[in-house]
Amino acid sequence: MFDNLYVLAAIAVGLFTIIIALIVMMKFKSPPPGKPRRFCPLCNSSLADHETLKGLIVDNKPPQKILIRGCSRCAPSVEEGTW
Repeated sequence: MFDNLYVLAAIAVGLFTIIIALIVMMKFKSPPPGKPRRFCPLCNSSLADHETLKGLIVDNKPPQKILIRGCSRCAPSVEEGTW
């Protein structure tokens, strides 16, 4: 009788451990291997798929120079120039 109880308890603990491990893996999953995370170089916040960086073109002659002003969270809202 006790042998079956120990086996059932061991199986239950094993299943519980597997379920907890799957929950943790889903919560802290890494991005897909083909798609690296993108960050704002100024505030280091993670950029969403549809989000872009804002910048000013400061030189029209090749090679063009672009001054990065930040993402939608950290860039100044009002600025003159080409965005």
